[in-house]
Amino acid sequence: MNKLIGEAKLRAHLERIRLEMVAAEKPAENAMARVVAGRARAFAPKRTGQMAAGIEAEGSQVKASVRWTKFQEFGTRFVAAQHFLKRAGEAHKEIAAAAIPVFRAAIH
Repeated sequence: MNKLIGEAKLRAHLERIRLEMVAAEKPAENAMARVVAGRARAFAPKRTGQMAAGIEAEGSQVKASVRWTKFQEFGTRFVAAQHFLKRAGEAHKEIAAAAIPVFRAAIH
């Protein structure tokens, strides 16, 4: 069997990169969640501003502390759905752009 010269060194280098990428997953998810939370705050209905102020990123999740957020997002028979959280999560380019620097920094 023919072996590539330097194969062991290449495999070790690729394994190191894989481990660095795995370690960067959580920080990248957190960065993406912060982008989504910021966009959700910007899109949220602002009659009092309380709902927008209650939207924040907790780790890799976006959470809303105001209990009526779900009624604004999905609507009721009295209130039309706003879908501001859905729209915030649809900014794929901005969300991905938040993760790129995290992964770049992880690979030495």
